[in-house]
Amino acid sequence: QKKSLNDAFVVACQGIDDWRDPGLLLERGELWQGSCAMATHLKATDYVSVAGLHAIGLALAVASGAFFDCITPPRGTRAHRALALAIEIAQLALQFDADEERATGLHRLAAVARATLGYEPNIAADDYFFVAAARRSSGQDEENLNAWLDTYAENLDAPQSHGISIGINDGGTRSIELSISGSSAGRQPPFYTSAHKLRHDARQLEYLVSIGTKLKLAGRHILERAMHFVGLSQHDDDATLLKRVASAFFNAADAVESSVGSDPASMTSLRALSNEYPSSLELKLALIAHGRFIHVNLPHAVVQPLASGWNEDQVAAAFYSNETPGVAVIDNALSPECLALLRDQMLESTIYFDVKRGHLGAYLEDGLASGLLLQTADAFQKRLADRIIGDMRLVQAWAYKYLYNGTMGIRPHADEGAITVNCWLTPDSENLDPDSGGLRIYLREAPSNISFAAANQDFRSVMAAIGDDAPFIDIPHRGNRCLVFRSRLTHLTQTLHFKAGYKSSRINLTLMFGSTSWK
Repeated sequence: QKKSLNDAFVVACQGIDDWRDPGLLLERGELWQGSCAMATHLKATDYVSVAGLHAIGLALAVASGAFFDCITPPRGTRAHRALALAIEIAQLALQFDADEERATGLHRLAAVARATLGYEPNIAADDYFFVAAARRSSGQDEENLNAWLDTYAENLDAPQSHGISIGINDGGTRSIELSISGSSAGRQPPFYTSAHKLRHDARQLEYLVSIGTKLKLAGRHILERAMHFVGLSQHDDDATLLKRVASAFFNAADAVESSVGSDPASMTSLRALSNEYPSSLELKLALIAHGRFIHVNLPHAVVQPLASGWNEDQVAAAFYSNETPGVAVIDNALSPECLALLRDQMLESTIYFDVKRGHLGAYLEDGLASGLLLQTADAFQKRLADRIIGDMRLVQAWAYKYLYNGTMGIRPHADEGAITVNCWLTPDSENLDPDSGGLRIYLREAPSNISFAAANQDFRSVMAAIGDDAPFIDIPHRGNRCLVFRSRLTHLTQTLHFKAGYKSSRINLTLMFGSTSWK
């Protein structure tokens, strides 16, 4: 502990001789000075609490600028050392007793810092999953179902920001909150769902049975609790439990459809529906198992995540060309091992909690982060560092799984980052129309006078902003094809014609680097 605090003092106080009140300095935006003041105080303290360690770790991470600027600091710089120290201090603090909220904050700090620096992707994935599991936890094993569901809803609705309050010694009682905010992507009211989400989940569980999946203890515990609450046997084998819940999901999908209709965008509260039909064990079982990590396959990093047959010069030639400015296509982008493992992760993991119109989404901080995914993002960042991505860090990742054929996927929109890498994981053999199923990208950025909300969520506004005469390029779907493009370029998903069947769905994995200034 003393060594870590001394290192923190050395890094934070480099060239600083003003050690005033840390809270006041941090409030004024003097981040290095505030970190120095905090490190100076803690260094002179005989015993430093977990809260104190959390505070200096956060202060160093925030002072580095990496989180707000969405960059990876160069090696050898003060900012890089500060982030490395934040990881070391978070690890140290986690060795002591900490309540779940404090532990979640420390794991988030370590996860984001590790991912930013490209350190230990497997451990970073474990940190991310701790945060996700805490969010979807029901706390203690209450014997009362409503209490169990209430705890789950409270955790899911809690603000995704884990920090610490630092007092300001100005004679009053003011303080500031120093924190790292989590993503709000995919946050819907607890228990809200649609018929197509429930049918997908049922087919996913059937798929897990078909490949002989053995549940981990946490997933098994969720299903055992579900069976306990509906008065069914908790001691069946994994396959029997999965089949039982799959049947409940199918029946719940029919009930949802009867209640709100078959439109893919129609959602309702599964809890309200279960309360309306209290005698339905199927609805109750579906309610308890819905939105849970029943099974998660998080593959570890591999020897070589990217294929060796392409380089940055080839990508940059297209990216900076007059024909497709800001867009490049990489075929056979991932190594065969990486592609197979990522596809297995997307097929097996019960992480698709975000219900969209016709497709489902999974996100970095809500079960998607695996060691392999983080390693793959870092590999793209490094291979495209000189001319395209630069020092921009991974700020978000998502996987979308499309459930309907004959319809357009996502409508025209732009994204929040600076550079997007969009990879298609479904084999060509599953695509019935090789001329479609990919992306249309308009070669004109959304203008700066449009808000991000309009650019991302209002397709009419963003199309009006770029104009009817905006040139575009159509890029059809190919398995293991990755597109690299400027995130502000408006894009849409082409019409889909994939085979029927659970394994045939179009799945894209998107990695977003850096940030763009929006209104």
